[in-house]
Amino acid sequence: MAQQPKPNQKPSASGLLPGIGPNELKPIKCICGKSIFFPAVTAKFASRFQTDNGLPTLIQLPAGLICASCGKINKFDTTDIPELQPSTPPSPTIGTIQ
Repeated sequence: MAQQPKPNQKPSASGLLPGIGPNELKPIKCICGKSIFFPAVTAKFASRFQTDNGLPTLIQLPAGLICASCGKINKFDTTDIPELQPSTPPSPTIGTIQ
């Protein structure tokens, strides 16, 4: 059974643990520094021979997020977020004489 939100608590965003709200998450920013986006999709046509119900269908596939400020299409994943990258210790300099 799904956990119901408390009377004064807004339901959490999809995929978040109970008690974690959207305001507790770190925003992702475009290279221009803004953090307002709208979704971009690519459209594909599936003929009636390619669908399970025999009807021609328009398929929408996610293509990224478009920055509302500069228009750049961002394809964010965890490699784009510096905080999620494994930290590597600086490599020692080999062959230097002090």
